[in-house]
Amino acid sequence: MTLGVLGGGLFTTGLLLSMEPLVITGIVLLILSIILFCLLFWKKPAATTEESPSPNPIRGMKRNKSDTDLELMQNV
Repeated sequence: MTLGVLGGGLFTTGLLLSMEPLVITGIVLLILSIILFCLLFWKKPAATTEESPSPNPIRGMKRNKSDTDLELMQNV
């Protein structure tokens, strides 16, 4: 966004003052900002995979009835 505003300002200033380097720089910055905007807008989100919880989250400890009840309540 800032890049586009800067490019537009340089382009307009270059046209008003008849300075070719400012016009060219403004055009280049405007094109870069449009390309950057398109890349960010149409970028596909990375595929996320959900990890399933392990059946026994705490290794080495025995499971009791309350653990099973909690798991059943989470799955509902």
